[in-house]
Amino acid sequence: MEWFYAISSLLAGLLLLMFAGDWLIAAAVNLGSRWNLSPIFMGTTVVAAGTSLPELVVAVIAQVEGSSGLTLGNVIGSNIFNIGVVLGLVFIWKDQKGLVGGKTEIRVLTLLTLGFLGLIYGMQDDAGVANLGLIQGSVFLLIFAVLLVLNFLRGRAQGAGSEIDELLADESTFKTYLKLIAGMLGLWIGADLLVSGASHLAQLMGISETVVGLTVVAAGTGAPELFASIVALRKGSTGIALGNIVGSNIFNTIAIIGAASVVAPLPLNISALSVDLIVMAAMTGLLVMLGTLIKGRLPVKAAGVLLFGTYCWWLIQLI
Repeated sequence: MEWFYAISSLLAGLLLLMFAGDWLIAAAVNLGSRWNLSPIFMGTTVVAAGTSLPELVVAVIAQVEGSSGLTLGNVIGSNIFNIGVVLGLVFIWKDQKGLVGGKTEIRVLTLLTLGFLGLIYGMQDDAGVANLGLIQGSVFLLIFAVLLVLNFLRGRAQGAGSEIDELLADESTFKTYLKLIAGMLGLWIGADLLVSGASHLAQLMGISETVVGLTVVAAGTGAPELFASIVALRKGSTGIALGNIVGSNIFNTIAIIGAASVVAPLPLNISALSVDLIVMAAMTGLLVMLGTLIKGRLPVKAAGVLLFGTYCWWLIQLI
């Protein structure tokens, strides 16, 4: 019976993620057209926020229960997974356009990541622990709000563009918003089912909880980004796929860390997470480098293989 539950939960989660990803992308495309917003903007805001719901819920619950280590581990693991696995597979799948239309967003993500690392390393005490509280959390949330406004204005200036025209569906505004909400909830519930089923299945197979946490849980909270990006690519929107990944990492770095710090003090054990923080920063910086190398020198698929290979190396080192 336990095997049946684990496999059923796993398959149900995968199925729900596929359908929910399709609903979310379809709604985002229609809203982007009605508001005359660019695909990259919709990807970095609406789609990114929807796919980052699992990380936000995990972070808030972890803070309430006093498991602050899970909060930071969730953010770092998700950021590395998004770049290494999701973006790596996007590049391998879609061998065209590369980082066109997303360079500004990637630079913003890089600056935020470096700023976050500079802050926590500057705040660490003699024991190698940095404590983020209400003040730091509020500043993070304020920065996130400012970025949303600036991104909205930039998205309006760019316009929807021709990429989004082929994806439009003739439906009412109410149905579009309903589909948007259903997509976000579906991704959230689907990720929860996927993590629950996969974790249970791994335990039944005798795999240690450490391995389960490093692989299944991290991949489970990153699954919405993966499925939403796959759906976006299948529909022909590279902008939404790229924006979803970059926007999710921006959301994770300042919005989720900010919200978690406001809920309760967030002690970060930098000495224990130094390798993971360096890998996260290195992979984020690698995106900026790839933006230059891809211009006629490095095939997009080769860049995807490089990102995915880096993630696999990091995972092997952890295990």
